Formats: sequence, C-alpha cells, structure tokens
Amino acid sequence: MAKVKLFARHWGLIDLMYGVLKNHDVRLQEPWEDHQTHKGDEDIVISTFAYQDINNFRGSIPAIIYATDPVPLFMVDRFKSIQKEKWLTMVVSERCYPDHVQPIEKEYTEIPFALDKLKYHDYIGDINKVFVVNRKAHDRWDEVIKGVTGLGCPLTEYLEGIPFDICNIPDKGIYRQTLARYKVMFYFSNSPYTIVMWEAMATGMPMVGFNHSNATIAPPVEKYLHNYSTDRDTIRKMLQDQLSIEKPEKELYNIPDYEETVKKWDNVIEQAITNFRT
Repeated sequence: MAKVKLFARHWGLIDLMYGVLKNHDVRLQEPWEDHQTHKGDEDIVISTFAYQDINNFRGSIPAIIYATDPVPLFMVDRFKSIQKEKWLTMVVSERCYPDHVQPIEKEYTEIPFALDKLKYHDYIGDINKVFVVNRKAHDRWDEVIKGVTGLGCPLTEYLEGIPFDICNIPDKGIYRQTLARYKVMFYFSNSPYTIVMWEAMATGMPMVGFNHSNATIAPPVEKYLHNYSTDRDTIRKMLQDQLSIEKPEKELYNIPDYEETVKKWDNVIEQAITNFRT
C-alpha cells in the first residue's frame, strides 16, 4: 500500500480515483466527504485534469500524470517539459486526442476509466422520460450544437415533444439510484470522454449520443455507444424508439473490468516508486 497524494477537482473523477486506488492510502488536496487531505509524508503524487498542480512538482517523490482531457493552453509548456523527468510516469485514460490537444511525448500506460458497478443500481427504466445529465446542461448544449452546425438551437427546441428531465440531484446516492430509473439518456458533452457516460454504462442504461467529437482521433462515443448521430431527426427517432419500449432491457457495453483496472493501477504505482528508488 502506497500513500498517494492525489490532485483531482470534481467529485465524479475523485470518486473514480478513490475506487481504482482502493488498495492505497489516498489523500486529496482539499477536504471531501470523509477522506484525508495531504499530510506531507506521501510516497507518490498523482495529478489529474487540469494539471495546474504539476507546476509545483520538483521530483522529491515520484509523480504520475493521469491524462484524461485536453491540456489547457496555459499548461502545455509545463506539461511537455515535465515529461522529460525520470521521476515522472505518464498514464493515459485513452489516446483519443491529437498531439496538439494532448501532447503526450513520453512512453505511457493506457488505463481507461473503470467504475465499481456495486456502487450503482441495475437499470430498471421505469421512468418513461429522457434523462439529460450534464453540468450546466443548456450552456453545454449550446457549445456542442454550435460547434457542429454553426447555429444555435436550444435544448428544449431540439427535444420538443419528447419528455425529458435535466438532472439536478446533488446527493450522490440518490443520483445513482435515479440514473437507473430513466428509460434512456441523451448524452452530449463539450468533452467527449466523461464520467457521466461511464456511469450510465455501469448501470446498463441505454444512451443516445450526440457524437460531435471533432477534436478526437479515436472518438469514445463511437467506440462505446450503440446509438449516436448528429442528425436531429435521427436522434429524435432513436430517443422516441427507446421510450416506446414497454419492457426496456439493460444494455451491455464493452467496458474494462473494474478489478483488472485496480490491478493495473497497483502495478503502475509500484513500478513508479521502484524506479524512483533505484
């Protein structure tokens, strides 16, 4: 067991990291639920998006960057330079971004997201509505639709006539229970690789995706989801078809095994610490 100094900044990714690092003593940069904060005696540091914390890494302990998102422009130079350090290990969730968006120049290990399904409820689909789970859903939709069409179309207009709810459930337990009850999710995001998609897959919830991933070289929506489009009529039909199913069935997704992912993290951490000490 290693003492891990973790930097992560939204609860979905924090919760995911605590799950895959369950065999370690993990401390966070700030108080969150009942978890410990940094103490100064950690064995290794792990940085996740948005990587600002790597400005302070000086090699006193080994470090891992877990690259999950595009790198902000103001962090690109430091993101590149730190990869030259021997004490830095690079882990990539999935290599879905081009080099100018996510400049990975060091040999890396790929470890996709993985969630403990025991924390989630199996899909029921007894609420006959579309579920939209996206922080600032209307703003994010405006960004997404304008990026594809160049024109704005409010979410309420895009889904006019289709019953839908936008998630606004701060309690994590209630959210996970509710997620399993809606018949289908309309998935869109200004970032194509998000925790929300993985949470829905963990429950077996059917999804219809808006696959606008123009900045990706290996789009995750097309890789994992079965139903997606950027055509409004096609999306509306797929959503309506799902809502018309009287007895919806759990959808199966080809996602990485959680326990195998835990082992991968154990191995990467052990190897990083061993390399640092030799």
